Parts: sequence; C-alpha cells; structure tokens
Amino acid sequence: MHIKDVQKSLDTARIWNQTVNVEAWSLEDGGAVVRYYGWKVKGGYWRGGWHRLLNPRNGQIRTVPDCFIVRYNGHPVHY
Repeated sequence: MHIKDVQKSLDTARIWNQTVNVEAWSLEDGGAVVRYYGWKVKGGYWRGGWHRLLNPRNGQIRTVPDCFIVRYNGHPVHY
C-alpha cells in the first residue's frame, strides 16, 4: 500500500471507530518494530505526518509518525 492510502484508511478507521493493525519503527527501542494490533485511531495530523493510536484494553495512547509505518493491516507500506 502507498503511504497516502494508509493515511486515508487510518482516517476512515477513526471515523468508523474501527481497529487497525500497524507495525512501525520505534525511536526508543533503537529502531525495533513495534506492533499495534487491535488498536483504534484516536486522531491524526496529515501535515505533521503522525497519527495517534489508542489501545482499547487499557486506554494507552501512542503517537506514531506516518513515515515509520512499515506494515498496515498485513500489507507492506511503500513511499
């Protein structure tokens, strides 16, 4: 999937309150891939290039830069 399609899909998932599966690089773990499976999209900012993901089980919120996303719902992301 192209990153623009991923951004549109993330915004659609936010509107419809759907869960998504995102794999993205992490800055804290030295570039390790972090998996966000079953998380909801809380918000996003296209010009800033990030989306906020919400864990529905414990309410934890993470901000993920769009350029760090490597897989979305099982599909590889390219730019």
